[in-house]
Amino acid sequence: MEMISNTESLGNIVMSHPQAARVFGRHGLDFCCGGNQPLAEACAEKHLDIATIIAQIQGEQQSEAPMQTLLDKSFRELVSYIVDKHHVYTRSALQDLAPLMQKVVTAHGASHPELIELQGLLEQLRSDMELHLQKEERILFPFVIELDNEHPSPPPFGSVANPIRMMNMEHQTDGAILQQMREVTGGFALPDDACTSYSALYVNLSALVEDLMQHIHIENHLLFPKAIAREWEVREHH
Repeated sequence: MEMISNTESLGNIVMSHPQAARVFGRHGLDFCCGGNQPLAEACAEKHLDIATIIAQIQGEQQSEAPMQTLLDKSFRELVSYIVDKHHVYTRSALQDLAPLMQKVVTAHGASHPELIELQGLLEQLRSDMELHLQKEERILFPFVIELDNEHPSPPPFGSVANPIRMMNMEHQTDGAILQQMREVTGGFALPDDACTSYSALYVNLSALVEDLMQHIHIENHLLFPKAIAREWEVREHH
């Protein structure tokens, strides 16, 4: 395994060591929207021992599908991967979680007021992501796929960097919601009086947050930079 540098960014570490995503997730280190932050700086902010974090990454079992396998995919393949693996799951999970969230709030909201805040965050996330995914699929992704062509058609929005800038801003907003959900629940730690539904809610919310972190990371640190670089390459040859 390659050595991990203190000055390497969280996003780059996850690209080369996919299992780091699980370690970062457990410690609340934001590798998607905050992926450009150096490891040492991120650990200092969270009062984490950097040597311990690196040791945990090195001791974590390697993911079955390393992020490197995505590097050489075409734009069409990469977009298909994101939509099929992440967009489909996000929509399904958010739809299924809403009634479960309401059930738990009804049963435990009086004794656990943090659930009311959590429900508001979940609804905000659902509303944001519904529109965000549509914009990616209908506006940004079709042109990104066009970049596979030797002579791609010019985008109707001037440059691919324009919608990407907007998507990045929305990722920042949604990334902040994910962090708040973790904070409100104490890292999805179940209280002593948690019932089966309460447990199911936290398990599924935790899975959604982990998947969204991976989803945003792939877009921010692979798809978007690759698309911008390809567009510049096309323009330089015309």
